Amino acid sequence: MSKSCVIVDVGNDGVSGAVVNLSTGKDCAQFLSTVHEPVPSRDNFELKRFLDDVFSAFKTVINRLGTPSSRLVIFLASPFYASQTRIIRWQKAAPINISRSLVNQLVGEDRERFRQAEPRLYTEIINDRHEIVDGKIMQIKLNRYATANPYGQKASEIEIDNYISIGSTKILDRLRQIAQPLWHRHRLEFHSSSFVFFNLFRDWWHDVPRALLLNIGGEVTELSLVTDGVLAETVSYPLGRNSFFRQLTARLGTILAEAESLMKMYVTTDQHEAAAGKVEAVLGEIRVEWLAAFRELLRAISDNHFLADRIFLLADPVLAPVLASWIKESNFSNLVMMNRPSFEVIMFYDQAWRKLCRHGEKIIPGHYLLMDALFCDKISKVV
Repeated sequence: MSKSCVIVDVGNDGVSGAVVNLSTGKDCAQFLSTVHEPVPSRDNFELKRFLDDVFSAFKTVINRLGTPSSRLVIFLASPFYASQTRIIRWQKAAPINISRSLVNQLVGEDRERFRQAEPRLYTEIINDRHEIVDGKIMQIKLNRYATANPYGQKASEIEIDNYISIGSTKILDRLRQIAQPLWHRHRLEFHSSSFVFFNLFRDWWHDVPRALLLNIGGEVTELSLVTDGVLAETVSYPLGRNSFFRQLTARLGTILAEAESLMKMYVTTDQHEAAAGKVEAVLGEIRVEWLAAFRELLRAISDNHFLADRIFLLADPVLAPVLASWIKESNFSNLVMMNRPSFEVIMFYDQAWRKLCRHGEKIIPGHYLLMDALFCDKISKVV
């Protein structure tokens, strides 16, 4: 018998939700329904108004989905969380037996240190605190060697790579409060989008030791470095898909729908010559600004790490090929230590994921909901 769950993805430009039957045996997860509520794009950002818009969209999605399941899973996009990979090191003079309780103790103590030391996410929110959203052990090394099964072994050194994300308590409590009327007897859980992206990447490309994960969201772009199976660092920049299309709309002197339509024609193989000419005339200006922001993300990570030479790109299918070509055609030799001056870009497209999830012809989940469903499907088999 299949297990169902309700998934809600709280993005920075909208809230999406779905009812999903999780897989059993050889079956794959099945989408039963989806809903999306956009968050209005405003010229002048003001945190309170932005959060009110997000909460309103969240309430609409929750009410439309109802309670067809005993489980509600909420995924948070940037900027609703902050994350860090913590390296926990512990050493004894002589080898001892490594137990689960010892590892849990070390992780718990470090988590509390992190929680107390990390500053508030939003200084504008008075008397706010933060709480742990995700706490995931990514890798354990005993005597400097990674092991998938450390318990019961003897070692004098332990190194734990632990992913932690935190969220604003007041924001999370407000989401709980909105869900309360329908979900007061049900299970709620939160996860962060960067860990979901990393987790699926590690499953599907486990033979790739180092990579950069580039996630172009609606209003925020995130760049993560994966090295030796560990999510080493994630940085973000307030420039996403919507910024791109706002600039394109303004420079073409048209409306958003027309700009998006022209971009779709531009990236297709049977592109209209007139459409290509209009779009190319302004893309050169946008390209300079976007690459400058992308270089800032690369510099932020390269301050502490050597960069990988492969980028896995998750973006709007219309925008992704354009951004990929800009990256591949640019010279990053001053930032990337490799034989070639630029990156190899691999599309992290959702077409492949659709084969892993079933849905009706009229139900077309976006790539974030697909990722969320696959992640829920995976962890449901572990719990």
